[in-house]
Amino acid sequence: KCQEKGTPQVLGGQQKAAESSLQHVVNETTKEMVARSCATIITHPFHVITLRCMVQFIGRETKYSGLFDSIVTVYREEGVLGFFAGLIPRLLADILSLWMCNLLAHVINTYAIDDTVCRLCRCMKTYTHWSLY
Repeated sequence: KCQEKGTPQVLGGQQKAAESSLQHVVNETTKEMVARSCATIITHPFHVITLRCMVQFIGRETKYSGLFDSIVTVYREEGVLGFFAGLIPRLLADILSLWMCNLLAHVINTYAIDDTVCRLCRCMKTYTHWSLY
């Protein structure tokens, strides 16, 4: 019943609270991972075109002249898969960095910062993402 109401479940002990807190971090990180992955997949074709235009500028080439011309050129030369070149490494890097940062913030907030000791420690929690759960 407590979980249905949205309040954390505390069943007598710090171990249960830590497990509930970790489960909350895992659930929120999973939701954020899905949202970021969808956004990355949707915007990746524009990322590919942007990078190709930047490299073209540095190399002083004239292959891509505008957005629509770039779309036509990539489609003509590489097909639809050309718009998704490099998508898997980018997704893996995004997902890995998201999990590492969120779990590190959780560990710091749970074990390294003791907010009962001083007011400064409570203020330090505002600099991490998981300070409000």
